[in-house]
Amino acid sequence: MKQLQLNIILFILFFSNLLVFASDDLILEDRINEKKYLQIFREMKSDLSRSKDAATYAKSTIEGIEKLYKKRHFIAKISDAKKRNAYILKTTNLTPEEGFSVRKNENDRLKEIMEKVDTLVNSYKDAKKNKRLKTYFRDAFNSDPCFNGRISKLIQHITQMNNITGVLESYEVIDSKLAVKLLEEMQELKEIQKLKVTPSKDQFKKHLETKGTYDDLLKNEQKFNGIYNYVVSGM
Repeated sequence: MKQLQLNIILFILFFSNLLVFASDDLILEDRINEKKYLQIFREMKSDLSRSKDAATYAKSTIEGIEKLYKKRHFIAKISDAKKRNAYILKTTNLTPEEGFSVRKNENDRLKEIMEKVDTLVNSYKDAKKNKRLKTYFRDAFNSDPCFNGRISKLIQHITQMNNITGVLESYEVIDSKLAVKLLEEMQELKEIQKLKVTPSKDQFKKHLETKGTYDDLLKNEQKFNGIYNYVVSGM
């Protein structure tokens, strides 16, 4: 009996060490990635400083998203959406409107933040790679001042530069309550079908058809494509 108890204790200690090592690996990976991200932000701001015709909001957008990234873990821990948005405003000096951050648990909120950060980082890297920084700083930040509008403009710029079909509707054009509802519909679809990837347009369309309340939206293919892109950007 004593030997069995000892074996159990040893197993628990061994398993606990595995968890600690796994946790340490994740922390190390996060720190390595953070150095890479911060270096990209430094390069971005340096390139922006040499741009003579950059949009008015380019500097504040880049600095705001950089601050969002630096505080990502703390922001993700704030469960109340209103308090979370208030902290984002205080930290970044950019106003997040309803629908900016809607995830229900900490890990998903962290992913949500990183999706917005990656929108900026990847669009910048693409522009630099293709030698389009001049038009990038001029056109990708020519948006409305709210945080939602700035992210939306970046996504719109990406779709235009990559010739992606379906014009993304702006955050301001889409009613905020409808946007939140559609994001909830997308999350419900993933849970119902136990999907690990983002549902396709056809899957999302069929799901909305079963609801019987989105007929006008579904009749307009271009608007549906734009809203689908919008919802996917918020996941």
